[in-house]
Amino acid sequence: MGERSREMGLVKSAAFAMVTIVMVTLAGCLDSVQVDPAIMWEGVLVQQTESLLFVEGQAAMVANVADTHVGVGLTSVVAEVGDLPDSLNWWLRSGRCGGSGTPLVEPDLFPTVDLQEGQGGSAEWVLQSRLSPRGTYAVEVWSGDSGQSEVLACADMERRG
Repeated sequence: MGERSREMGLVKSAAFAMVTIVMVTLAGCLDSVQVDPAIMWEGVLVQQTESLLFVEGQAAMVANVADTHVGVGLTSVVAEVGDLPDSLNWWLRSGRCGGSGTPLVEPDLFPTVDLQEGQGGSAEWVLQSRLSPRGTYAVEVWSGDSGQSEVLACADMERRG
């Protein structure tokens, strides 16, 4: 009976060692297949020019594994003189407000913000790649053509979480 008990003990030890090896191997595989969590940025639009058109609102973006969603919401657009335009333009660019930077894509690819009388407006756009979490970004809003108009408002995008 002692020999049989010793053999069973060896079998149990070998089985335990095998299960331990499999669990450690699986844990290593799971650690190497981590999915990057979504990265979020937010910013408040700040007036940039002495304009007869005053813009307030915010911007937000979420970078997922394969794309980045960017949105701008204008909570208030006030014309000091004259009528409000039907829409305003916007884009996402690298850099900070007041500094230099280039749009991440052609400005024409961003949808316009259609303005509702007294209600502002919003627009969303999707970049088909994930933005770098280490990058600095700004959302700018302007009226007229991008090459011939001053920026009305800008939001420095601050990373959250």
